[in-house]
Parts: sequence; C-alpha cells; structure tokens
Amino acid sequence: MLSDRTRPAGEPSHMQLDDHGLIVRSAPDPIPGGPQTAAEVLDAKLRAGPDDEALVGRHRTYTYAQLDRAANQAANALQSVGIQTGDRVAVSLPNHCDIVVAFLGAMRLGAIWVGFGQYLAPAEIR
Repeated sequence: MLSDRTRPAGEPSHMQLDDHGLIVRSAPDPIPGGPQTAAEVLDAKLRAGPDDEALVGRHRTYTYAQLDRAANQAANALQSVGIQTGDRVAVSLPNHCDIVVAFLGAMRLGAIWVGFGQYLAPAEIR
C-alpha cells in the first residue's frame, strides 16, 4: 500500500501497487461511439484534460500532455530508423511507463506492435 506521502494527490490512501509498482485501478467506462485505437483514445483524453493524470508508475507520472509529447518523441525516434506505417516493431521492455510510451509511439506511426516478455531467451523470440 502507498503511504500518504507517496500517493498521488486525490487518490485514496488504500491504493494497491502491482508487482511493477503500477497503481491497480479499475478500467474506465468505455467511450460509446468514441475512439477505437489507443492513439485515438490518447488524443481524445488530451483534448478533454491535457493536465489530467494519464499514467502513473513507481518513479514517474505523466499527464495526458506529457504522454502525448513522449509518444510523439518515440514515434519520431522510430521513424528516424526507418520504421513506417505497416512495419512491425518488436519491443521487449519491462512493464513500466516506457513500454506504454513506446507502444503509443508505434501506434502513432501506424506500425504493428509486437511486444514480448523481457525474460524470453533468443530462441523463444524467433
């Protein structure tokens, strides 16, 4: 459990962290007729509340505006190494905020996300 000193403002004091230090929360209500992709959801949330909390990790919290900027930087980095729409992007990262940023960056380019566990042996990845 988080102490009052370490919990984000406005969060109840009974929050639980998962094994990766991420706050366990229930899923938000679906957006009827709304965005369909993760990138579209981010764009909609960015317009609705750019300074609202979007992603909370053990060592980093992103607002929607910060997450948008980070996703754009990730997309630019992928594009700079030749990734284009329809390309597969294989990623192995720990379950931290960085994996969400990388995922959204790939989605912004229209790339195909191929995520796999960081502890897989090379033979298991093939």
